Amino acid sequence: MQKHVILLAVLGSDFASDLLEILNSAGIVVSCTQIAGDAPVNPPVDSIELQQNTPIAVVCALPRGAGGARLRDIVDCAQDFWPGIPLVACEHVNSPVASNTRKQLTRAGFRAVAESPA
Repeated sequence: MQKHVILLAVLGSDFASDLLEILNSAGIVVSCTQIAGDAPVNPPVDSIELQQNTPIAVVCALPRGAGGARLRDIVDCAQDFWPGIPLVACEHVNSPVASNTRKQLTRAGFRAVAESPA
């Protein structure tokens, strides 16, 4: 059985495309969900991958400039839609997250913060 993750990202961005390519090249099945702007996070609808494979993680490509309220919204939605699945924040390689921000992300509900997409 293939590993499966949910990717929360600003779809169409270079960062999301790079992250998707890295995950796919590692043989991981990816279901993508848009998190652009202030729009609510909506899970993929009618996804065959979700029916066939339980995700091992929800990976959030941290949107640039997202404030605390937006990140809490993302965490809450991920926990509602995919309860018990670890939520991992992935920082953009050109905008690394400071160590105090890393702690805040963990306190907000992210299980881990990846330093790079790989």
